[in-house]
Amino acid sequence: MLGSKFVGSAVFCPDLNIRLQKSIALQASAFTAECVDLNDALDTALNHSNLNFLIFTDSLSALQSLKSSTFGIKTNNYILNIKKKYNQFALSNTNSNDCNNFIKFYWIPSHSKILGNETADNLAKNATTMCTLDIRRIPFTNFTESFKKRAALHTAKIIKNQGLYKGKFFFRNYYSNSSTPWYKYKKLNRKFIVTINRSRAELTSVP
Repeated sequence: MLGSKFVGSAVFCPDLNIRLQKSIALQASAFTAECVDLNDALDTALNHSNLNFLIFTDSLSALQSLKSSTFGIKTNNYILNIKKKYNQFALSNTNSNDCNNFIKFYWIPSHSKILGNETADNLAKNATTMCTLDIRRIPFTNFTESFKKRAALHTAKIIKNQGLYKGKFFFRNYYSNSSTPWYKYKKLNRKFIVTINRSRAELTSVP
């Protein structure tokens, strides 16, 4: 959950009276925050391996990643940790003659007004305004979006400055600071697109 200072994550287990909340570096994605939730839930399960656990999350993408058997350099490291802890829980019960407990994951829609889910959401929201940061290290892929935004802002600034002395007619009448190019939904070949763009920027001449 995104906040003004940090990103928040939370785990709520009413049967064990457990309420966990953590503040995560602001650059963390919502996906990473959900993975932190699941990772903390697995820690709780490992600390109570004599019980069964039903873990509910509104992150379908996180559950799909857990179900996938493929991974690579961009795989969120929390996904790997969750899988490892899940296997540890299963192994601890396999080696025990007294119990055969399990962990099951369930997806629930966001904002479904389920009491436990609403409580976890509120805990995560409160974590965004905490005074201390609990998790500083996040997957490098989380920085991609912030890099894209910075690059887009920097590019827009350069374009506007250049528009003061070239392509002035276009900037006065047609320029729009949109991330979607004007030709996205048009079936045009590259040569035509380049020609139009160069004409707009007054970088071409008519013979």
